[in-house]
Amino acid sequence: DIPTLSAEAAKQHPGVSYIITAPLGLHVLLVDIVNDRINDCLKQGSGDADESSVCDGTGKCNLHQEAESERNV
Repeated sequence: DIPTLSAEAAKQHPGVSYIITAPLGLHVLLVDIVNDRINDCLKQGSGDADESSVCDGTGKCNLHQEAESERNV
């Protein structure tokens, strides 16, 4: 609960102003951001692109495939 957490944190910092915005999930452009990230990771995972600056050095864009034996369980 972000409003509650913010209010509790604010108690420890009197005089500091803060604002709570609407959730990002409601913003129309969030879908574009998620789509771009998925496409970038798919390209990187398949070897068609270098790691992006977001994933650089993290190894997060490795393509993971379920082993055939695990699918038949």
